[in-house]
Amino acid sequence: MPIPSRLFVPLILFPVIWNPAGGLDCFECFSFNNSDPSCGDPFHPAYGVYSKNCLQGKKGHVGGFPSKYCIKLIGETYKDNIEMVYRGCSLDTLNNVCGDFRFEDVKYHGCITSCSENGCNHGVESRGDAHAYFYVNVMLFLIYITDTKLY
Repeated sequence: MPIPSRLFVPLILFPVIWNPAGGLDCFECFSFNNSDPSCGDPFHPAYGVYSKNCLQGKKGHVGGFPSKYCIKLIGETYKDNIEMVYRGCSLDTLNNVCGDFRFEDVKYHGCITSCSENGCNHGVESRGDAHAYFYVNVMLFLIYITDTKLY
């Protein structure tokens, strides 16, 4: 008995939706004292470096490991109020907190954000576009499986 052709579309879309081996795609940049103006806020993705399957090192391990989070750090030094902005990827969540933090042995006052969607470290907060894309694909999958018509 042949497999119905309507089942092939979800099978083709499934790898696009779910990729357990790859890391997230994140924007990466570093700016200290406005050394990279395109890294600061407002940030425009067209001027950013977008790293696909962002890899991070692990302490005590060799090689890169797929990231689970995109991060953004923005703050000012305590000593002379110089702004620092860092966008990148991480294996661990840094939560979403504002206050004092250390980055490369310098103390800052600012905010740290983490998110788990591709390219979500582009702005002040995540828009959730990846969630919408995922739910639309799940709905299409269910329609194909159940052969339900929307009209």
